[in-house]
Amino acid sequence: MAWAYEEVGVAEGLKRALLAGLNPFKIFTEIVQRPDITGPILCMLLVANALFLENLTALSKLSLVYVKGDQVQPSVEVIGRTYRVIAVNASSPFRKIGELDEEHYGRVFLMTLGYGLIAWIAATLGVFLGLKLLGKSLGALSAVLAGYTLSAKIYEAITKVIIYTLFLIDVDKVEIVMLPGSQRISTVLTLLSLAYRQIPQLSTALQAHAVFFAIWGLVVMSAALQEGASVSLGKAILGALASYIVSGMLQAALFSLFMFSI
Repeated sequence: MAWAYEEVGVAEGLKRALLAGLNPFKIFTEIVQRPDITGPILCMLLVANALFLENLTALSKLSLVYVKGDQVQPSVEVIGRTYRVIAVNASSPFRKIGELDEEHYGRVFLMTLGYGLIAWIAATLGVFLGLKLLGKSLGALSAVLAGYTLSAKIYEAITKVIIYTLFLIDVDKVEIVMLPGSQRISTVLTLLSLAYRQIPQLSTALQAHAVFFAIWGLVVMSAALQEGASVSLGKAILGALASYIVSGMLQAALFSLFMFSI
């Protein structure tokens, strides 16, 4: 199978990146026939930017409140249209800070960029192992197929932005009461998610959203393996299950380690 970088320009790579998550079986047929590296890179960058937008939307209601005291198991108070997450047993007056600063938003973008790259690495291992189980070895093409499977994550993030936008209309703000200097972005996002779990409709919508895209991600992975290994759909689904589990576990482990560094 010959590589044909020169045959796939940026415009076509972008088109593939956007369509692989919508019409995977057709697009992966084209990808196997004419592999390229432009599309997977664009997929990774689009995932990072869509996830950044998702996080910006989730953080749009955030208001930080610093207070000295002892850390406690976080709890959520609902005061009208305000959700307050209390992670400190206060021993001093509250000091409101407001939104995150530019440095924190820089870390959010770094986090999403890291996620995109880690997701590609994890998917590459998953596709490689899935193809091996199906008796096929495609070498570097595994990374190309894996990169295009990220297309589904683009739509996962974009639809999550829509969900947050709709369900946060009736929320004035989410106050997070925490210790000064403890505002690691991972900590902030974890505490923020606790508040959003108290919004029943939002929590239900996010759960349904996660289930749908878990299934759709498996469909996209099945398409990649079916076309890559030239096997029946049934065999491709079995290989995709193994790929999905392995890549999911690796992605979770690597991303957790990455989050500790930022």
